[in-house]
Amino acid sequence: MRALALAEEIGYRKGAGIASLNLGTLSLEAGDWAEALRFLLQAEAIMNEVQDKLTVIEVYTLLALVKSKTSGPTSLPDPEALAYLEKAAALTREIGSKYTLPRIHFVYGMVYAAAGDFPRSEEEFKQAVAMYAELAQPKNQAEAWLEYARMLVQAEGKGVSLQARSGEAFGKARKLFQDLNLPHKVKECP
Repeated sequence: MRALALAEEIGYRKGAGIASLNLGTLSLEAGDWAEALRFLLQAEAIMNEVQDKLTVIEVYTLLALVKSKTSGPTSLPDPEALAYLEKAAALTREIGSKYTLPRIHFVYGMVYAAAGDFPRSEEEFKQAVAMYAELAQPKNQAEAWLEYARMLVQAEGKGVSLQARSGEAFGKARKLFQDLNLPHKVKECP
């Protein structure tokens, strides 16, 4: 909060946007959806104002996560979450960034999993995992494997049969986290 207040006090708009993004991310991690939404909407407005398109893409993916987590039980993906991801994809195409595309697929995977569309979620996670591998981003790849595995557990619990098995996906995430020396993340992989 101090960074946000200081950036606003000195008129550093981009700094205020980054601080809002960070506060939104922390609120999302803490499960405080209302605060996450408030800070992320503030970050969206500021980063659009200063025309930092790369950061706007990240904000859109986080807004999509918040919307999917707050939409309640439904058999359809949250339309606002999908709209934010479509905006993120359009900006990604506009700036030609291959590094933001796997994140978009990753979040699509989470949005479709939240709606119970496990086959579509699986497609998105597979794309994210492959793209992170191609870009040599092992931490992001491990995170994608971990969320993919969690989705598979959810699908298996509902009797949905998919190509992959959760044990395989957890194993791949665990191996990458071990290679990265992240024992706290290894513990998240049964």
